Parts: sequence; C-alpha cells; structure tokens
Amino acid sequence: MLPNVLARLVFYMSNRIKPIEPPDSFHLIAADGWLGLGDHLAADEELDKITPELRAHPHVLSVRYEIYAKAKKWDGAAEIAGVLVKLMPNNLRLGFVWRMQPGENLAAEFLKQKRF
Repeated sequence: MLPNVLARLVFYMSNRIKPIEPPDSFHLIAADGWLGLGDHLAADEELDKITPELRAHPHVLSVRYEIYAKAKKWDGAAEIAGVLVKLMPNNLRLGFVWRMQPGENLAAEFLKQKRF
C-alpha cells in the first residue's frame, strides 16, 4: 500500500471516520498513486469516479486538496481546507497545514529564528 494512503487510513481510523469501501476505495488509492507519480490531472479524474455521495468524505477531500495544491488552484484548496477544518475541528495540526497560504514555509522560518 502507498505510504500516503496508509498514513491517511491510520489517521481516519484513529479519528473514527467511516472508511470508504470498494470500489470507491480503489479509486481513492489510484488517485493517491497518480499524485505520487506527479500527475494531478489523472488523480482528479480518478476521484471523479467515486460515488458522488462519498466525495465529501474527509479522505477524498484531503486528496482533492492535494490535487488543487499541485495545480496551484489556491482558492479551491483554501475552500477544501475550510471544509476539512469544520469536519475535523479537533485536528489542529492538519487544519493548520491545510490553511497555510501558498509559499509559506513556517518550519524554515522557525528554524532560522532558533539559533541552535
């Protein structure tokens, strides 16, 4: 299984979010695979094959967020991030990362300020 998919599955299982079942889960895994290969257009097409009712699932939305970010569609990415924050308000870490503006590298800025 792809590392991103495995990490997402562990995260969502630990947050008690209902997993996506086949065949939709196959499309989700394929979309993540396309992203890993650098093809966000094919990833987007793969997500469009998921049952419409499941397209608002946090797992699907997180992959869609990555697709929008790769395509530099920042308005769409920010909108998805907002939905994810509402769906998972207790996950501050992911909400913060999803809401970051393009080009921000807060980790680098933090390390520059710390003089180890």
